[in-house]
Amino acid sequence: MLAKRPLKLDFERQTEALGPAPHVAQHLRKWLIAWADHKGYNIHTDGLRVRTTLDIKIQKAANQAVARQMAQLQTLADGRRKGGQERAVLQVGFLAMDPRSGGVRAWVGSRDFAQEQFDHVSQARRQPGSTFKPFVYGAAFMLGLDPWTP
Repeated sequence: MLAKRPLKLDFERQTEALGPAPHVAQHLRKWLIAWADHKGYNIHTDGLRVRTTLDIKIQKAANQAVARQMAQLQTLADGRRKGGQERAVLQVGFLAMDPRSGGVRAWVGSRDFAQEQFDHVSQARRQPGSTFKPFVYGAAFMLGLDPWTP
């Protein structure tokens, strides 16, 4: 008799908290799903444990440093904007690695994961010289140049 009654469900997808390193959590989730499928594991029922080399203190410091430095650079870039020029939105990717072990200690994939899920650490393709861009841009902005100066 109950089997014939309609189910009245109020279903709402629960979003998982991704913690202080959301880009690395997403990266690991994708990798783990592919690995588990290949090896025949079920990531939800087989009791797998994932351990990372992330250091929470370094991660939090990296998050704060990226937010602070990008806000400063963005303010400088905005201050150099002229007339009808489009706002240059600066992007960031940051990874701190232990050179002895190769362990990733901190990973910041963008300015704000809630607004931009694109991971500039693992998804963006750039030359190693991009490491120096914040220094070059910062110095240029301080000299009065703007992002549109050829």
